[in-house]
Amino acid sequence: MLETILKSAFEWRNQLGLLNESEALRIFYGPGESNHPELQHLSADLYKDHLWLTAWKKISSKVLDEACEIMTRILPFKIEAIVLMDRSVVASEAEVVTLRGTSRSGRFAVKEFGVKYLVQMEKTKHPGLFLDHSPLRFWLQQTQKNKTVLNLFSYTGSLSVAAAHGGARKVTTLDLSKHTIEWAKENWANSGFSPEAGDFIYGDTFEWLPKFKKRGEQFDTILCDPPSFSRSKNGVF
Repeated sequence: MLETILKSAFEWRNQLGLLNESEALRIFYGPGESNHPELQHLSADLYKDHLWLTAWKKISSKVLDEACEIMTRILPFKIEAIVLMDRSVVASEAEVVTLRGTSRSGRFAVKEFGVKYLVQMEKTKHPGLFLDHSPLRFWLQQTQKNKTVLNLFSYTGSLSVAAAHGGARKVTTLDLSKHTIEWAKENWANSGFSPEAGDFIYGDTFEWLPKFKKRGEQFDTILCDPPSFSRSKNGVF
């Protein structure tokens, strides 16, 4: 049963040519593609030669082992490592576990629609590239020529990079995490963009919006995708 479900998910993506467009792709999403009692709580994301699995409920070792074996076999290229993020535990206790192979210790680049983004498989809560944003990044590549762009809650800045590849004249990247702002700068530099074409701000969106207004700064495009949970000096939202 597992093989039928996973093969079906892979085959329709392959028929659409999605694997030809990107090295980063969600190859399985259990909540929408399975009614299996365990598999429906699992997703599998491809990052070049790594698979990042996310479990929202506890998955048995038997099902995980079988799923890993099937995905490794049906994908048309070698998978170097499979890692699991178990979201069924308390968020503060969640950590990445390597299930198969040896994952890369540092950041590495993956291509999506011709654009490179840096991802990370170890010592992180997320690889750094949200694959459900893929259509948005593609849209930004097609529509931002000569535009000014403000990317709020920017995380690792992938939307900023996509906008710049689309010809944006100026991109402002803002996030509350110093760690992810530095990651965003790395993403920007890795694409070869000049520092002058981008502003990177470590700060609180709710504090900076009034500052932009006071300065009279306006933007052609504003990207706003806040996290479901965050802490700042002003509290929790």
